[in-house]
Amino acid sequence: MYLIYLRQREIENFKPEPYFEITANVTAKNGTFKAKYKERLKTKQEVLSLYEKHGIERETEGSIAVLNKKDKQLPSPVLHSLATLQATANRRWKYSPSKVLNVMQSLYEKKLLSYPRTESNHITTAEFSYLKSKLSAYMNAVGVEFEPAFLQPRKRYVDNQKVQEHYAIIPTKTIPTEKRLASLRTEEQNIYKEVVLTTLAMFAPLYKFEETNVEVDLNGLRLHAKGKVDREKGWKALLSPRQKQEEPSLPAMEVDERVDTVMKTVADETKPPSLYTEGQLIPLMKSAGKHVEDEENTAILDEVTGIGTGATRANIIETLKSRTYITVSKNQVNVTEKGKILCQAVEGNLLSKADMTAEWELFLRQIGKGEKEGTTFIANIHQFIDQLIHHAPASLKEVTFKKELLMQEAKSEGIGLCPLCGSPVINKGRVYGCSGYRETKCKFVLPKTIAKKTLSEASAKRLLTKGSTSQLRGFKSKAGKSFRAGLTLKEGKVEFNFDAKPMKNTKRKP
Repeated sequence: MYLIYLRQREIENFKPEPYFEITANVTAKNGTFKAKYKERLKTKQEVLSLYEKHGIERETEGSIAVLNKKDKQLPSPVLHSLATLQATANRRWKYSPSKVLNVMQSLYEKKLLSYPRTESNHITTAEFSYLKSKLSAYMNAVGVEFEPAFLQPRKRYVDNQKVQEHYAIIPTKTIPTEKRLASLRTEEQNIYKEVVLTTLAMFAPLYKFEETNVEVDLNGLRLHAKGKVDREKGWKALLSPRQKQEEPSLPAMEVDERVDTVMKTVADETKPPSLYTEGQLIPLMKSAGKHVEDEENTAILDEVTGIGTGATRANIIETLKSRTYITVSKNQVNVTEKGKILCQAVEGNLLSKADMTAEWELFLRQIGKGEKEGTTFIANIHQFIDQLIHHAPASLKEVTFKKELLMQEAKSEGIGLCPLCGSPVINKGRVYGCSGYRETKCKFVLPKTIAKKTLSEASAKRLLTKGSTSQLRGFKSKAGKSFRAGLTLKEGKVEFNFDAKPMKNTKRKP
């Protein structure tokens, strides 16, 4: 939560600074390309002074001073852990981490993919053996074909020592028929194909390319250009839809070749960092050690893979959303006013620092080695909680509360807070709706009747405050059949939860 808050505060406090960039359209014997001066200049006068120093006109003749070509090759990406799959699926299809986990769980229960809640990007030689034996079947399943180049295990993917409780996410020995694959939901098909193609890429040829670095000399002023030419697509032919835009290719050139340039000065200003996407939160949590100053703590967090585990990270994000500390709109994560107050309240103590996880993990390891006592750890935790309880009221007095937020609880008609913007949800007759519609244009609506069942105010309140309800009776399908289900709120939309448990009977037996 606090890491998200720091990013948003950095954006809010960001002050753009103007700068100038020098670029040129370069015409060589065999074609044209763009080159760029590496340094940014702060003022227009600096640009003019640089031009004057080197005798640069708008059109200036130059030469190719440096031409370096290197043949390079890259192996395919590592096999998927839950974290890498969640990040990839969010980038490609905007799936939330919790949705990816749910889809993965469904495919696991259908025996199509391996266990989802894994931190590992490696498999053992046993898994490699069965994958190798079924290569043709996997290719047919996802409609690709290539000549395998690596039929022996490589440490990048196969390492018995790096597999602990669970190995990487890979397809199982159960290979779906074309009909069964077509019967899967769209998101299930997408995730299944992503996992299979990433696994197949392990066997595919290397991606080979030629990288070219060019320096253009204009009377002593050096402009730079970089290009790439594919030699062999290799595994990229399988994963090309998810690859980033390639660097441009450059025309054939020779050192000392004369070129013509047309100069261009571009005025711009520095940009703030972007808001986190929901998919970026998973690697942010996994690599939280990068946000810790102490080197020893950083190493510990890296070793224990940051904050949370593959089984808990998606749920941590969902908890922050359901309690309206953060909202997700167009895949971008924002901290609500309520969330900002929480962060301001814990600012400066261990609750807001990833260091806390590292320090506690270190102490627990020392207990395991017999260097520290467990009773001491518990005593320190008691002391920490005691101090927090006593210091929290004083900290809260220093927090700036917005008047609008304080008024939310005072509004008697409000039945809860909007999951999208944090405003009170009020009774609007046939529906419960967000009261912040005029100010924020928020369109959140909670129907009072769902599948022919009238939603009680108590159930609506629970849905808004807890994010879900227990099992409810009285729903009717379009065919008129009655059914029971719980309700959940996901990204501002109401969904059925058929796994919800019935409400416990609190009445005492006579």
